[in-house]
Amino acid sequence: MNTAESSINIYAGTISSTIQPTFANVINSLKAISSTVSDPQYGLVAGLNCKLIGENFQRTFDTFCQSLFTISYFTRIVLGLASFGILFSLCCGICTGVRFMKH
Repeated sequence: MNTAESSINIYAGTISSTIQPTFANVINSLKAISSTVSDPQYGLVAGLNCKLIGENFQRTFDTFCQSLFTISYFTRIVLGLASFGILFSLCCGICTGVRFMKH
């Protein structure tokens, strides 16, 4: 029983002295690599700021939506005024026609 216990202790000591530092080095290396890829300041390529591209895309989208809303709003106003103009001209035309028919 002492031999099994001593073998386990030797194995545990070997694991803690060799494997744990190796895994710690691997994890630290992976963290360093992942920070260069997922860094919000630089993005996937060093020197390329993805946040600026996202802001430009958002501004373009907002500008498009705002101009589309403005165009549709003014189109409704113009069509409304044109329809009232047509209605007014039809009423004037009918009234004029009725006046000339009476004479």
